[in-house]
Amino acid sequence: MKTLKSIFILTFILFLTTLFFLLVFANPMFAQDMKQRLVVPLNSPNKTGMLKIDLINGSISVSGYDGKDVIVEASARQKVNNDCNSCPDDKKDDTNKNGMTRIPNLNLGLEITEDDNVIKVNSESWKRAIDLEIKVPYNFSVDLKTVNNGKITVSNINGEIEVSNINGNVTLSDVSGSGIVNTVNGKIIANFKKVVANTPMSFTSLNGSIEVAFPADIKATAKIKSEMGEIYTDYKMEVESKAEVKESKGKGSTKISFGQWTYGKINGGGAEITFKNMHGNIYIKKAN
Repeated sequence: MKTLKSIFILTFILFLTTLFFLLVFANPMFAQDMKQRLVVPLNSPNKTGMLKIDLINGSISVSGYDGKDVIVEASARQKVNNDCNSCPDDKKDDTNKNGMTRIPNLNLGLEITEDDNVIKVNSESWKRAIDLEIKVPYNFSVDLKTVNNGKITVSNINGEIEVSNINGNVTLSDVSGSGIVNTVNGKIIANFKKVVANTPMSFTSLNGSIEVAFPADIKATAKIKSEMGEIYTDYKMEVESKAEVKESKGKGSTKISFGQWTYGKINGGGAEITFKNMHGNIYIKKAN
């Protein structure tokens, strides 16, 4: 009896295991979430490096870790167009069309290169969003760009940070170094543990708030403008207002424009940090 019972238990476990693998690898609803992983060794692992990413569609997440390689995980986001009544039949998401099962298109169209500690990641896919999760050594600089359907997050690195997101938010968490951050339709949240002394920085948005935190002892001069928003800070600033005059010449004419900027010295002043916003508030804070 014990032998028969053991055989029954083993058979049942085998059945459940087989069912699990069939569900995960044969069902498109599970397969579409599979990621592709690539480890990129650096030419000089004991030196600092640079990561450059240029996406048309998708999100970028970069985090620092205690390692010597760059680890890239990428996944293709599947389209869902069932609610698009005006779309052609071949553009709709039909998992069971005329008795046929849809197989998810996981083509990433990614190209990754390494040249003297500079990692470049590009995607040729503009119809399908590509989501990237990347780990880099702590001492690494980044130059990240995306246009649609994604956000950019950077955490726990020490280096030069340059980020551009046209339609999405940008978040920098527990970073050190310097930053140049721009977004058109999205908000900016940044928290710097340390900054490089005497290094200019810039944070600009068109539609979305800007919230940046620096170490309490930072020495900087904030150059601030918010056309249709308010400005807040918990630093004691020596504030003054200045007009910036721009002159441009065209065909037989000259145009002169005046832009009003607010300047605030933090801890006596230092490198200029620009904060510019059109529709949204600006918050300049002390990091906790």
